[in-house]
Order: sequence, then C-alpha cells, then structure tokens
Amino acid sequence: MIFYFSATGNCLDVAKRLASSLDEKLYDVAALNKKGEYSFEKSHGESVGLVIPVYYGGIPLPVSEFLRKFSCGTDLPYVYAVFTYGGSIGGADYRLKKLLDDVNIPLHAVFGLKYPDNFLPLFNPEDEGTCKKIIASAHSETEKIVEKIISRQHTSLLSSVAGRIYSFFSYPFYLRGRKTSPFYATDACLNCGLCQKICPENAISLASGKPRWTKDKCALCLGCINRCPVKAIQYGKVTEKRRRYVNPILLNKED
Repeated sequence: MIFYFSATGNCLDVAKRLASSLDEKLYDVAALNKKGEYSFEKSHGESVGLVIPVYYGGIPLPVSEFLRKFSCGTDLPYVYAVFTYGGSIGGADYRLKKLLDDVNIPLHAVFGLKYPDNFLPLFNPEDEGTCKKIIASAHSETEKIVEKIISRQHTSLLSSVAGRIYSFFSYPFYLRGRKTSPFYATDACLNCGLCQKICPENAISLASGKPRWTKDKCALCLGCINRCPVKAIQYGKVTEKRRRYVNPILLNKED
C-alpha cells in the first residue's frame, strides 16, 4: 500500500509510477482525511510506502495529522518514504522519523526526488522546457528507487545537519503561518469550482460561484492557485506575474 499527498501532481506522479511497478494500491491522504479513514488492513509482509512533498524543510500538516491516527497492524516489515522537493529535503525525513517513532511505526528507508518547485509566494516556477527535463530525470531516478524497494533496501536518513538546522528555523513559520488572508480570486474566475473541490482542508467555499477562503489557515499546498485554469487565484500581489506549475499527470483532469 502506498499513501501520498499531492497538490500539483508531483507526488501523484511518483506514487502512480511506484504503484504500477510494485503492483500496490494507492491511497490519497487528503481524501482519507476528509473521510476520516485511518485504519487499514494489509496482507502479511506487505510494505507501506509514503510519498510526501517537502514543505519548509518539513512535512505538510495534513500528512502529519493522518500519520498520527494511522493504523494497519503491528506487522510492518518494510516502511519507506519518498520525498519530492524543489531545493532540498531539508530536515523533512528527520521530522518524519520522529513523528513515526511517536506512533510506533518504523521507517526503514528514505528516498528523495527533485521535482519542479511550485511555491509561488517565494519562487517563480521554471519554464516548461526546464520542468520537462527535471521531471524526466525524476522518472529515471524513480526506476532506481523501485529496484531498491523491491530488494527492501534499508537506508540512513538523507538530511544533513545543515538541512535539519534549516528545518528547525523555517518549519515553525509554516506551522504558525499558513494564513489564507492573502488568497483572492480576480474577475478572470470562471466559477468552475475546481479550487473548492481539491482543497485538502475544506478551506474554500463558493459565493456566487467565486471562491472564498473560509478558514484563517490552510495547508498552504497552493493547489488552488497553481491548478486554476485561468490563473484567477492569487496569493497577494507577488504571484500576479509568476508562472503556474502543474505536473503533466494532472493536465486535462479535474482531480
């Protein structure tokens, strides 16, 4: 079984490739959180995979919330995590290990994959050509990871001391921040409702067809802003001239 959290498609891309190669079933963490499903039955000796994006050198809040309630028995012979990141893994694997230790879940292996960065408030995503090259490289690396998972290779954590220090200082900004007040929709909005549908925190409602952010905080996954088909959603003025990023696996799809 493979559990993934994905806002713009990078982790979905990885998870689907892993599931296809390993003949595993996929589970969407955001959807499971919404349904309140945390207990699962797995076959004897089955591995558990986690595919997670790096946020502020740590892990997305919906993933933390899910794992604190997650249960699939005590027979966990191989648990692995695959992180996607734009810059580095930071201290995300270290934080995941501590969280799993708290709920008595082992972590046997950690892998990392570089994908296009899409945190628009701080970065302008790479151009389409560069994104294609980065994704192609990630696909090649995923094939190598599959072989390591099949052989149930154990690894050390990937994060460096510097990465963990970065996470120590930056991740609290994510936990205390995540403010929705900078979000707004321009008149270009098509009233399609996609943003409301994909929000993992149910933080968006529609008023006269247009999105309104009804919670003070969200996961800050930026799925709403990146996947808006007409670039109508902004996060303050800084994103108005920045490109959007959506992994090709999500193009022409609604979910």
